Amino acid sequence: MRKAKSLTGLKIITQNNGQDLGTIRDLIFSETTQRLVALLLTDRELFGVIDATCIRFESVREIGPNAVMIPSIEDVVKVHSDPVIAEGYDAQFSLDGKQVTTDGGEKLGRVSDLYLDDSGHITGYEISGGIFSDAFNGKRYLAAPPRITMGQDVIIVPQDVTIELQREKQNNPGGISGAIAGATASVAGTFDSAKAAVSEQYGNIAEASVDKQREYVIGKIAGHDVTAPNSESSAQAPELIISSGGLITAEIADHAIATNSLGALVTAATVGSTESGQSAVSQTFTEGQNKLQGALGTAQAKAEEAAIGKPSAREIIAPDGSVLVAPGMIVTPEILTLADKHGRKNEVIAAAGLGAASETAQKTYADAKVAAGSVWNTLKDKAAELTGAAQEKKAEHDASAQEKRIKNAIGRPVTRVILTPDDTVILNTGDIITNKAIAIAQESNAIDILLDSVYEGTPDLTPDSFRVSQNGDAALESQPDAEQVEKIQSV
Repeated sequence: MRKAKSLTGLKIITQNNGQDLGTIRDLIFSETTQRLVALLLTDRELFGVIDATCIRFESVREIGPNAVMIPSIEDVVKVHSDPVIAEGYDAQFSLDGKQVTTDGGEKLGRVSDLYLDDSGHITGYEISGGIFSDAFNGKRYLAAPPRITMGQDVIIVPQDVTIELQREKQNNPGGISGAIAGATASVAGTFDSAKAAVSEQYGNIAEASVDKQREYVIGKIAGHDVTAPNSESSAQAPELIISSGGLITAEIADHAIATNSLGALVTAATVGSTESGQSAVSQTFTEGQNKLQGALGTAQAKAEEAAIGKPSAREIIAPDGSVLVAPGMIVTPEILTLADKHGRKNEVIAAAGLGAASETAQKTYADAKVAAGSVWNTLKDKAAELTGAAQEKKAEHDASAQEKRIKNAIGRPVTRVILTPDDTVILNTGDIITNKAIAIAQESNAIDILLDSVYEGTPDLTPDSFRVSQNGDAALESQPDAEQVEKIQSV
């Protein structure tokens, strides 16, 4: 299978003498048979006097990544020497850019390329946009339906094409991801078993009790000499507990305990057991390796099985330039066999796994968007509630603060003339602020001006400032009144 556009621009080379005949300028299709019938080599010249030339597709022997091989130059023919080729050339039949629509009226996208088999028949379309874009985020493969209607600008396909697409979207996730997960679990179990075997062989003896360490060393071979530590005052040579290669007995172990040499004896016993320990570890890991190979073989089989029936996430190209699988194309056993032949089977399996994972990711993303939208709406509602509460709290605070300012202002003079919007004087400079003045200022929206004009200074008061013109009814009879005080002060 090849993409039609991958052929344009390739060189045409003759097999008999290696002559370079030029490059493929365009492709000539038959609308009747839906097949590639010729490769256009040169176009008409001199206003159509000189006919165009082409290579019949049936004359092609090999198609490589860089050139098309034909037997000889004799295979170059005039376009109008063949009625089928002439009909396709004159009609300028092209599928590129045509809208693909189901007979139910649903737009699937536009044709951006064609997939051809070895005989030149159209096996599928590369579709861009429409429902394919929604489902796979890109250009995808649509197998050529057995029944289509070719129009001037539209290709009409059966509605069940869409039904099949929806079925593919609803497939359960699988492919390479599930197989690798199974293989990973199997391998992890294998190495856990090996680790357990090593732990069982040695254990954490360094942190064990004295009795456990004593039990451990008895019957083992010392891997090196063990000597008792000297006291600081002793100048004698260290006491030899056991020589390298010696069998550790219960008496030797007890003597090591008495001379604080048990730790060194444990080390020597471990070194002496290295050979047997290594043998056990080696055997364990050999078994583990065998299990791993078996697990990987099983995983490969499971991966191949899981890949079949899944859509490919990307295009896989063979070394010869042919397309093994197209994006969105369902992987079949035949495709895997062909991919294996070209050494691309694992790539196809991986692409199938990514395709299945992509479908799952699409659904997860869509669900996440819905959830995120719900959370966002909740946050907005909550923010609105908090904002409303904050505004109410601020209004209460502002009212309380203004009330305090009003109480502080009453009885104090103003530092400027306070006017209403129609320039009526509420208070003149120096006038005392009264409750009536506050009420008028509030009604006239001049309360802020009034409160900003309060004289805050401390008044200079004398005792006379506190007296009225006569004594009170309850004052002492001997206390002079204001008039008498004034006379006394004048004297």
